[in-house]
Amino acid sequence: MTISFRKVCKNEFNKVYEVIEKSFPLSEYRTLEEQFVLMDLPYFNAMVIEDEDVLVGILVEWQLEHAIYLEHLAVNPEIRGKGLGSTLMSEYLAQAERTVVLEVEDIDTDIAQRRIGFYQRLGFTLSDVSFKQPSFQGRDEDTVDLRIMYYPKNINKDILDQVKEELLEKVYFVK
Repeated sequence: MTISFRKVCKNEFNKVYEVIEKSFPLSEYRTLEEQFVLMDLPYFNAMVIEDEDVLVGILVEWQLEHAIYLEHLAVNPEIRGKGLGSTLMSEYLAQAERTVVLEVEDIDTDIAQRRIGFYQRLGFTLSDVSFKQPSFQGRDEDTVDLRIMYYPKNINKDILDQVKEELLEKVYFVK
């Protein structure tokens, strides 16, 4: 398998959005119209992950000042269940030139613990930095308590607090 990450432009974004819709709950992604607005931001990147010409997955990242925020990584639903999520994440982390952060739900459920364990096996560390994710679809009941995970190790809390502020300001547009 030869995996490549390729940034997409607006006219290709629909295939990224289709995978997002099939992979995440409604409360975890923006409308298509909102996504198109983000495509104009210089620090927002939507990518397809391909093996030759086959769509293997998608990735959405934000190049923030203190880290790269990985908002979405999903395997094409048509080829899930083959361990590709770990492979794609490992490939992504190998080429990342900066600290990578992501968010996980800050609740004690089986699925939240499995997600945390998945990322920890890939080398991420669960931080104590938490915040409430505003709803993407405008409903107050869809806010989610989140914690930041980071890769590689040894990021100090001051930097993580700055990352949290950047996430709130630049990703969620909370002032």
